[in-house]
Amino acid sequence: MKNFFSQQNKILENFFFQALAQGVFPGAAMAVAEGTGSRRHRLISCWGETSYQDNAKQKINEKTFFDLASLTKPLATLPAVLSLMTAGKFGFDTNLEELLAVKVPPDKKKITLKDILTHRSGLAAYYPFYEQIKKARYQRVKKEITEIILDRPLAYPPGSRSVYSDLGFILAGFIVEEHSGKNLAAYVEEDFFCPLGIDEQLFFNFPGRVRPGIYAAGEYCLWRRRLLRGEVGDENCALLGGAAGHAGLFGSISAVVRLLEYMFDLGWGETGPASQDEFFKREYFLQCCRRWDESGKNTWAAGFDTPSPGNSSGGPYLSVESIGHLGYAGTSIWMDPRNKLIMVLLTNRVHPCRSNNKIKKIRPNFHRLVMEQLGMDN
Repeated sequence: MKNFFSQQNKILENFFFQALAQGVFPGAAMAVAEGTGSRRHRLISCWGETSYQDNAKQKINEKTFFDLASLTKPLATLPAVLSLMTAGKFGFDTNLEELLAVKVPPDKKKITLKDILTHRSGLAAYYPFYEQIKKARYQRVKKEITEIILDRPLAYPPGSRSVYSDLGFILAGFIVEEHSGKNLAAYVEEDFFCPLGIDEQLFFNFPGRVRPGIYAAGEYCLWRRRLLRGEVGDENCALLGGAAGHAGLFGSISAVVRLLEYMFDLGWGETGPASQDEFFKREYFLQCCRRWDESGKNTWAAGFDTPSPGNSSGGPYLSVESIGHLGYAGTSIWMDPRNKLIMVLLTNRVHPCRSNNKIKKIRPNFHRLVMEQLGMDN
């Protein structure tokens, strides 16, 4: 195990050099953390460059910012929701009408917060709001999106099945704003990231206010007609100004692993953070780390995914207690409490085109390789 955490891990180096040569992505950053608290070992390594364009490429390093895409859900929106739950604003069983403080149609009255977080709300997976709504002030766009979601028929009865839904987490972002009195970005950054000391490395960007730094290039966006760098790839999030419950977060590998270490120690550390440093209750977090569907058909926990039997993106060796999430731009996180293991992979596989899906084979092989080297392959 000691050799694994050497900064010159040749096996991982060869693996990533091959991926770069195959055009899986122009650059990548990975972090592996084993153990808890002061007995944790950590390896952060970076490969490749921010872009394929000669006049715009820079070496990936620990402070390179990546579009984290759907990692926004577990890394920003979920902590914000749990913080407000800890403050007594609402609970897992609070219904949608109370959560949004608006009148909802009869077919959606039974939707609860836990339905939204576990993707069992009945809401459709996706809707191209950006094609229908003109750019306008945030509150107007937010109102129009809410009305469309509430007016559209449900895809299935709430709680009867699971469909991964951006729409549910868009509403979750609105719920945070309704009950915190702040916009989502301000609440997450000021009340959560800043006290952890990661607010300079984990944040939302806004049009005309892209934070200075080195960014892994994104895709060429057909809607915006430009190559994205420091702008969120998700069009619906861009319509909302760059910060939403389902996407918009940017971050470095060092900040992402630091946040996950905090969560891990809160949930499974031997002592956990001091009580005054807990931004949300441990019991609420641990409730989010289990599958809520007892039938076994739905792999989703609340805000996290769990390993799919036989074909998990986390590879073949994750324990059944593991939780993780993928991001469309080429990012992923996994936490395995049984093995006391955190794995983070950040890439910009969408550069310059989102149709590049080679990462689907790379992800499970990366996690398999890490766990084999750590002797966790049983």
